[in-house]
This record gives sequence, C-alpha cells and structure tokens, in this order.
Amino acid sequence: MTADKNKAAKEKAPKEKKARPKYVNLPQAKAILDEEKRLKAVPSDFSFTEHAPLKKGDFVSEDLYMEWKAALFDHRAVSLTSRANELRTEAAHQRKFGDPSTKSKFKRYAKLAEKMKELEAELKAAGVQVEG
Repeated sequence: MTADKNKAAKEKAPKEKKARPKYVNLPQAKAILDEEKRLKAVPSDFSFTEHAPLKKGDFVSEDLYMEWKAALFDHRAVSLTSRANELRTEAAHQRKFGDPSTKSKFKRYAKLAEKMKELEAELKAAGVQVEG
C-alpha cells in the first residue's frame, strides 16, 4: 500500500511557478527610475515574493545594489530563523514523545481533549452543569 502512495506522489505533475513581474516595469517604480529605467533608490515597497529578483543592472550605482542585496539577506535571515525555531520545536517534541506510536496516541488524545472542551462549553452554554 505504501508503494502505491510513493508511486502516486512521484507521478504528480510539478506545480507551475507563477511568473513574477519585474519591479522596474511596474507603475509604482516610475518615481525612482532614471531615463534608462534603472533604479535611483532602493525600493521601499519591493516584495521578495511578488516581484522578480532585481539584478545589478537594474540599479544606477553599485552601492544601491549592495543595499538591496543586504535587504535580501535580511529577508532570508528572518525566514531561516523562523524555520530554525520550527525545527527546534519539532526536535523538542520528538524528544518528548520518542517513537511514532506514542506520538500518534498523543495526537489522538489532544484531538479528543479539544473536542471535550468544545462539548463542555456547549453544555455550559445550554445550562447544563458539567463536573470534571
């Protein structure tokens, strides 16, 4: 059965990447563009996820490109730090529960506990006194 799942996962077509527009071609960039369509300042509204990456030739001078590159690294650092924190949390969780069967039992327990809280709240709202 797991072989079928692995085979199906491999057969899935890869997701198509959405084309990201070049920032220098957008209307909001006109204020900081020179005659040759090169940036005279580091854009403040640039989105690393929505726009195509800027290149050295998109800037009037190399120092502006370096400033933008520094902002790019800051953006990546935030993302990497966030992912590192997620992995630390997951590692602590693994240390706490150990084997997969204990982990799955705890997941079931957590779901049931959440449902019990919801039912208790509904009963209290209906005027039923719940002891527990």
